Amino acid sequence: MDPEAHKDRSAGLVVFGIIEIAIGAFCALLIPLALAVTLASRTIEGLGAGLDVRTLGPSLALYAVIAVVFVWIGIGSIRARRWAAAVMLSLSWLWLISGALAMIGLWLLMPRIGDLAGIADLPGGTMTLALVTTSLLVGFIYVLLPLAFVLFYRSPNVAATCRARDPGPSWVDGCPTPIVSLALVYGLGAASLVAVPAWGFQFPLFGAVLDGWGGAAAWLLVLVLLLYLMIGTARRDPQAWAVSMAASLVAASSSTVTAAVVPWSAWLGRVAPAGQGPELVAAFGEPSPGLRVALSLALWGSWIAYLGYVRRLFLSPEAPTRDQEHRHA
Repeated sequence: MDPEAHKDRSAGLVVFGIIEIAIGAFCALLIPLALAVTLASRTIEGLGAGLDVRTLGPSLALYAVIAVVFVWIGIGSIRARRWAAAVMLSLSWLWLISGALAMIGLWLLMPRIGDLAGIADLPGGTMTLALVTTSLLVGFIYVLLPLAFVLFYRSPNVAATCRARDPGPSWVDGCPTPIVSLALVYGLGAASLVAVPAWGFQFPLFGAVLDGWGGAAAWLLVLVLLLYLMIGTARRDPQAWAVSMAASLVAASSSTVTAAVVPWSAWLGRVAPAGQGPELVAAFGEPSPGLRVALSLALWGSWIAYLGYVRRLFLSPEAPTRDQEHRHA
């Protein structure tokens, strides 16, 4: 699109940037709210029994990561930075796809979730209202909201507006959306590891489960690997793709073997709050080894197929680097 002929979307970038900052601020406010609820629940007999560090820690870490990411991108969107538009488009696609899958899972598991939450015994009308309300709320947060972001940030006018207001070099120059999405997955994966200490550094490894110092060392290696892959992918380095494919094949083999020999109830016993593992198993059932293996193969197979799809987008060794292109320009 001709930069001189595009429709200026600066106002839209500001509006969506404010929405992103509001999402980040809301997630940040959930941290003290969750802490306050936890402290208050301890004064009520039996209510706070399941609210320990393993329950609260991962949630607080997740809220903090989301808050930082959305505020950071929101400021970039208001300033019409090209990286902000590219990152938000990729993040919105990931949000939309995972949200759609979450909606399907919610509908499939809703009866069992109702049993676990103790609302299955409510009168029929009340139960239906609760299910519909939950579905609408989840659908808005996980489907409609990311869809609105996708539709806005994928517009050529938005890209042209950002190029006009942010003409300087950017790390997203020449990076297709799948590459940005892949780098974002690695970055978010690295950020999410702040939650593993709350679960005792549990690390599945070919049918065994490491914990303590062994698990911590394994997760540290994963963190280093993810940071390397994030930087290498953003640079479209083919070596980063090769390392990612090799690591994914090893991880897929390890996860599948672990799924075959470690029952779901054993995992719940390790990561669920004390006394809640049996309740969760009773509510959701114990998947058979065959089903666990099939799910592992489906998840890792999809990921490996995506890596194969984006292979063509990585630069060949003889291709000029971005710095070389700028020097010759």
